[in-house]
Amino acid sequence: AQNRAILDLVGGRTVSDVAYRELHAAYPATRGEQRSLSMGVNASPAWKGRAMQTFRWNGMAWSPAMLGVRLFWIVVAGVLVGIAARMFDRFEGVRLHGHLRRAAPFARVEQWLHWRAPSSAPARVRAASLTVAPRTFAFTNLLGAELTLLAKGMPAWWFLGAIGFMIAGAFAPMSALRGAWLPVASFWPVFVWSTLGSREKQFETAGLFFSVAAPVRRMLPAAWLSGTLVMLVIGATGVLRLGLAGDTASVAGWVLGAATVSALALSLGVWTGSGKFFEVFYLFLWYIGPMHHVAEFDYTGVTVARSSVLWVVYGALTLVLFGTAWVGRARQLQR
Repeated sequence: AQNRAILDLVGGRTVSDVAYRELHAAYPATRGEQRSLSMGVNASPAWKGRAMQTFRWNGMAWSPAMLGVRLFWIVVAGVLVGIAARMFDRFEGVRLHGHLRRAAPFARVEQWLHWRAPSSAPARVRAASLTVAPRTFAFTNLLGAELTLLAKGMPAWWFLGAIGFMIAGAFAPMSALRGAWLPVASFWPVFVWSTLGSREKQFETAGLFFSVAAPVRRMLPAAWLSGTLVMLVIGATGVLRLGLAGDTASVAGWVLGAATVSALALSLGVWTGSGKFFEVFYLFLWYIGPMHHVAEFDYTGVTVARSSVLWVVYGALTLVLFGTAWVGRARQLQR
């Protein structure tokens, strides 16, 4: 028991063991039941309509052994934080006392690959060789640029993880695909989505981007569609298997979910000017919805069957969120 206690990282097992002893003392009939514990928000449909019972618990009676285990993990946490603080370089290399500090992984390689020796003399250009730039608009080029901006700055391990989800989607059992792999994969792009709508303020480039022709009508749909494509690509293999199995509802649910989440990130980014609010809100939405298979909050549409009302709700919600992003961006242009 002591060996198991030392592995109790967050202390949940320690607390639950004491709580179960109190429960068994109050209700002896529960001794033979299977132990099941949910810590946090439990919105599972399995508990709908079931009567709840309470029992008196006087709290923890801490023993020296329990306190020793907690102290051990506090020390471990302190050591890890110390190591992280030592390595943290504020996400980029900076010059300190004339020396370049350690850059982010692959940064020096990237700098070397993109380095070009400066020319000793400016290039001579004749006016007669200049042509008039065509006034055309290519949405595909803009979409490609938005995808490049989403991927820029993401570490190598993020791309490896995305590839891992695609491989798992191709080989995981169908039950695990619906219940685990696709729901978890829907959370992987959270830090990519959180940049939507807020990059212009974060990098102070609003004056540059908003000076182009029709910035809202041209740029906002491209930003929304780029975020949608990220989720579609990560879940492509698993969703393709669902489609081949005839589960068109799950395929449509995944596509609509990608559009909804992208619109949510874009709207929150435009109105808050930061991606932090979306990251926190999306964490709770993902935990309650896909991870607990609650149809009302499962934006992925793959874990449980979605009613016709929910299809309408998610479709309307996507349009409303995109509309609020449009209004917010148009409001920024008027300042």
